[in-house]
Amino acid sequence: MAEKAPASPWLSASQAAEYLQISIDSIYDACATRGLRHSKIGHRTLRFRQSWLDEWVEQQSRVLTR
Repeated sequence: MAEKAPASPWLSASQAAEYLQISIDSIYDACATRGLRHSKIGHRTLRFRQSWLDEWVEQQSRVLTR
């Protein structure tokens, strides 16, 4: 029986948008203007760690509650 490869710790922009339940355009905007941490691979490919997304949401909620 073949073993499954472990799930990647990296999420694509579309996976990040789905995880946060926001549009992919909001992901790209957040990367460009609001400090969403990401890794850029090549010219256009963005990757995210789930912990980075969680941290960004926490930061956004602190900004909104001030």
